[in-house]
Amino acid sequence: MRTLLVEDDAAQRTRLHTVLAELGLEVESHERAERALMEHARQPFDLFVIDWVLPEMDGLQLCRKIRSMPGGDKPYVLVVTGRDAPEDLAAVLDAGADDYIAKPLHVALLQTRVRIALRRLASDARHRAAQEALARSEADFGRVIERSPLGVVAERAGVIVYANAAAGRTFGTSPRALCGTAMVDLAQPEYRHVVARRSARFERTQVPPPAMEMDLRRVDGGVCVVRCIPATSAVYQGQRALFTILEDITQQRQLQASLQQADRLASVGSMAAGVAHEINNPLAYAITNLELMQEALQAAGDRVDPALRKRLSQIIVDALDGSERVRRIVGDLKRFSRTEEDEPDRAVDVHGVLDVAVDISRSEIKHRACLVRAFDEVPAIRGNEGRLTQVFVNLLVNAAHAITEDKEDGRIELSTTVGDEGTVDIVVRDNGEGIPSEIIDRIFDPFFTTKPQGMGTGLGLSICHGIVTKLGGRLAVQSKMGEGTEVTVSLPPDLQADSGVARKATRVHSANTPAMRILVVDDEPLVCEGIKRALRAHEVTITSSGRDAVELCESAEFDLVLCDVMMPEVSGMDVYSRVRRERPEMTQRFVFMTGGAFTASARAFLESIDNEQIIKPFSLRELRSLVARRSESTSPLARH
Repeated sequence: MRTLLVEDDAAQRTRLHTVLAELGLEVESHERAERALMEHARQPFDLFVIDWVLPEMDGLQLCRKIRSMPGGDKPYVLVVTGRDAPEDLAAVLDAGADDYIAKPLHVALLQTRVRIALRRLASDARHRAAQEALARSEADFGRVIERSPLGVVAERAGVIVYANAAAGRTFGTSPRALCGTAMVDLAQPEYRHVVARRSARFERTQVPPPAMEMDLRRVDGGVCVVRCIPATSAVYQGQRALFTILEDITQQRQLQASLQQADRLASVGSMAAGVAHEINNPLAYAITNLELMQEALQAAGDRVDPALRKRLSQIIVDALDGSERVRRIVGDLKRFSRTEEDEPDRAVDVHGVLDVAVDISRSEIKHRACLVRAFDEVPAIRGNEGRLTQVFVNLLVNAAHAITEDKEDGRIELSTTVGDEGTVDIVVRDNGEGIPSEIIDRIFDPFFTTKPQGMGTGLGLSICHGIVTKLGGRLAVQSKMGEGTEVTVSLPPDLQADSGVARKATRVHSANTPAMRILVVDDEPLVCEGIKRALRAHEVTITSSGRDAVELCESAEFDLVLCDVMMPEVSGMDVYSRVRRERPEMTQRFVFMTGGAFTASARAFLESIDNEQIIKPFSLRELRSLVARRSESTSPLARH
């Protein structure tokens, strides 16, 4: 412990020096205050033992000088004096001394006073070390908090007194602007009573509340979903404050919502083919019976009142038109519900895909814009109809949403052409509000959306970009504020197709074909009855049971078996498999009727066999043409 003794009496100075040294102190002695002050300025001392009466500058003046210097509050000053009146003690303490000892000096008393001084100095040193460590810790903690990717706020009495940079980003403002804001004012209305109650409980108990998730208000008016994790109750700027970590989970919540929506859509997609199957069965016999009525009415000729015949003919035509519309809608639903795993890439007619996309998007478009199509002759592309439909539904719906409902000349143009590089270019152009230039480069980013909260997930264009890119194509966007947006999808042509997508022509066969023995198998009795009436020129046996169909095939001869694929208990696939084991020669006589093979096993089965298929609901022309074609290509057993 560095000790400075200031005493002008040589004998007394020597005596005191010896006593202090015996206590293990590092002692330096001087007779004049001025020299002592210079030495202290050069290298500070921890303990001063000063005589009051000194030449020129006395001990109290020296004490005042020491206290006025930088760090002057640290040394312990003990004044030695021959005065012991109360006013003398007051003068010593007023000068800044810590203690005094009266002459004549007793060695034991001096040693005791010095030990008290040493204990005090040691305590002060520990306190200063603790304060410095705390300051360093606070500085380190502050640097960590400032660099943290998570928001951190400190609040006192429910008011923010500190916020780091990440917290500012979470709320869309600066940390300085957040300070002084009440947490309750940042909460959405439905959370405000909870925030107020949590703050009040902390003020009352000083116990941090449990973590929770809540919707908070951004400065720009948006909403962010934040997980609030109270971290600690600590001293900030001399007062107790609650430090809370704010984890912005807005994107996570959006992702969860998107995944839930994707799961729901996947469920809808898996049900779509089943729904189509259920619709197609009654639709099949409805169309068949309407066409049979039309035939009967025409055959009746003059036997029916002309006015009644005209009225009934119009009713039948209208009903057939409505049925055909339902048929197209169901077909669109089936194509749109297919996933990449459901169907491999194949030659695709772009115009057919666009027609489906327009039908699906029609309800979004018709209230905002007129749709104009300009289709050039283009080659087929190779892809997946369901995925491509998804792309153009997204683009058409986005185009519609870009046009306000009060715009009188809203217009969407859908065009196709062959690009300079031989690509098939599909352009969706609207005259809507346009996309700001500062965000156009971000529109394909996942979760980026300009639509209001709850109107979009920000995944549509990202998914479209992924589908098009996977097919080897490009998706480009041009836009101008106030004028509209143009999206171009460029896809490579299918090099395996010569020109477009091959379409099977329906050949008209003669009605005077030889009679055939036909077995009709369908779990819908009305479908069976309708087919039997439509094929009355043939010998038709009907059954609604797959089990009965197996027995009939094993016990009787048929030229043609019209068999439904999806049936309860014993399906058409089961019928085919059992007949193939017992009578393999009959398997080529099977033609499968399907209203939508919506299970994986059914799709795999139909892809594994070469048998012809006819899609429900089919027309009389399609059915009779198929039977006539089969009759011409085989030798009906009935003629043997």
